[in-house]
Amino acid sequence: MEPDYILCDSHAHLTDNSFANDLDDVLKRAREAQVGIIVVPGNDISTSERAIQIAKEHEGIYAAVGLHPHDARLLELERNTLEHIARVGANDGTVVAVGETGLDYYYNLSSREDQLAAFRWHVGLAHELDLPVIIHSRKAEEDIKSVIKLVGVPTASGVLHCFSGDKDFALWGIDNGLQVSFSGTITFNMTADAESGTKITPLRKTLIETDSPYLAPVPKRGKRNEPAYLPFTAEKLAADRDIHVDDVYAETTLTARELFQIPVDFGGAIIYEIGGNLYVNLTNRCTNRCVFCIREFSDGVGGYDLRLRAEPTATEIVEAVGDPSRYDEIVFCGYGEPTIRWETVKEAARAIKKAGGYIRLNTNGLSAQITDTDITKGFPGLVDEVSVSLNAPDAGLYYELCRPEFGDKAWPAVLDFVQKARAIVKTRVSMVRHPTVDEEVVRRFAEDLGVPLKVRG
Repeated sequence: MEPDYILCDSHAHLTDNSFANDLDDVLKRAREAQVGIIVVPGNDISTSERAIQIAKEHEGIYAAVGLHPHDARLLELERNTLEHIARVGANDGTVVAVGETGLDYYYNLSSREDQLAAFRWHVGLAHELDLPVIIHSRKAEEDIKSVIKLVGVPTASGVLHCFSGDKDFALWGIDNGLQVSFSGTITFNMTADAESGTKITPLRKTLIETDSPYLAPVPKRGKRNEPAYLPFTAEKLAADRDIHVDDVYAETTLTARELFQIPVDFGGAIIYEIGGNLYVNLTNRCTNRCVFCIREFSDGVGGYDLRLRAEPTATEIVEAVGDPSRYDEIVFCGYGEPTIRWETVKEAARAIKKAGGYIRLNTNGLSAQITDTDITKGFPGLVDEVSVSLNAPDAGLYYELCRPEFGDKAWPAVLDFVQKARAIVKTRVSMVRHPTVDEEVVRRFAEDLGVPLKVRG
């Protein structure tokens, strides 16, 4: 089973006249392409109002309200109305950001003085409404920095949309608490500086967008762009970083949901109760492809559907758990490898522990390869118990059954993890019964490791 996550198109001008006659078809194709969330920015009063209308009429669509830098000269005429519709929309949940705003010194369709004044006003409005700001920047990096330094990044953050700057500008944005959004331009022939920006930005600070109807990605270049083409950008981002495209889908959508505070239908359960324990299903991604994994044969366990369309934030996990003292254990497990989302596990577990929960981590033991860190150092006061999926008594059988993506580094890494974990918290290993595995041999091997064995059906 591969994850079946939705994508978020964080910037699509669906108010453009090119969509006037076929918007319903465009949105149908987007859904078929797994684009489940779309943010539609406004360029002025009329497009901001139209974006809100589209958001109210279609599930998964959200609006932003703003005045494009090209039209910044109209600020005094439009600011009061823009502020009013932004405030109303923020209150009813249709408006999730301020923008598109920023500076465009390439076309200079409004004077630089007007653009700077409008940009400062937008950032101030984002502060006031506690919304993120969507920032357009073209040949104007230094003045973008100056305005942000003067007015400050909104508490709700913001995004450098359709990023085309160099790595220094990307790092500046990240260091100042902004996200970075990449469009179909990353599929074009990029300069070395621009390409480095896509590689330097952490995935958890990255969004993707189409900027429809502009900038259609290869192989659709030259056509009207639309949200259904977003997967091409996701695939290129994955290829550039040598990661699974599943990771791009999951992480960029999660980043967008957190930035714009967008709820989502997870599709499957993010928590499920079995035998007095509450299990947390925070990801469907895994670095192993075990031949016996229940994911290969079923949509879930215990009558629960665990196929996720999107991954939960730490806040959503804590809210779903509620009072953890009602359960014997809160188990981070689910239909994937939880340490892929170790930072989220830590944040959620910390809050659950504080509320009186007992935390168990079920893992494949490959966190050192996944996170490039020794996560066991963070166990004290956070994790009470660890269960490691061992499944075999030797490397050969382990590779045959578990098929880890890390190759021959996996087996010694699992054994090292077990030893480090058992020195800190209560630790056991587990195995799934399989015709090729002698249970007693695995049990003796576990004893040699100094940990008990749990045998699963």
